[in-house]
Amino acid sequence: MSGGAVAYAARLGTQKERIYIMEERAKMSAVKGFIKGFKDLIAQKPEEVKVIIEPRWLDDGGNPVEWIFKELTAVEVEKIIEDKGMADFTMNLAVASCVYPDFKSSSLLQELGVGTPMKAVEMATSSAKTRNRMYKIVNDLHGFGVSAEDVIEKIKN
Repeated sequence: MSGGAVAYAARLGTQKERIYIMEERAKMSAVKGFIKGFKDLIAQKPEEVKVIIEPRWLDDGGNPVEWIFKELTAVEVEKIIEDKGMADFTMNLAVASCVYPDFKSSSLLQELGVGTPMKAVEMATSSAKTRNRMYKIVNDLHGFGVSAEDVIEKIKN
């Protein structure tokens, strides 16, 4: 191989090395961007919604009581399914995501005279209208029951 051919071969190796290094840097940049986005997402507080489930329930000031529901993580939802199965899934989801009133509170359960959080929610949402309103709020909060068209429209906007 002549001296020019050796130099040319050396430049090719160097060019391949440069391309490799550039590709690796691009991959690392993408990974760093993903990690930053992931950390930002984890740091966000779960979405909470305040709603009046039943306007006839009034606080001491005569105002309708607002219930507060928080969005559960995918892991928390999967745990509900793992522990409780799919039977009464929406009710279990409502119990787990309801921050106020706290149906898991032993003092509330005792006050209502029930043994489980599910029974307390059942008692508090005894009318079909009230329970369906709660189910709709919980399902909407967690993205269940949303049509593909709604998701596409949300992404477009």
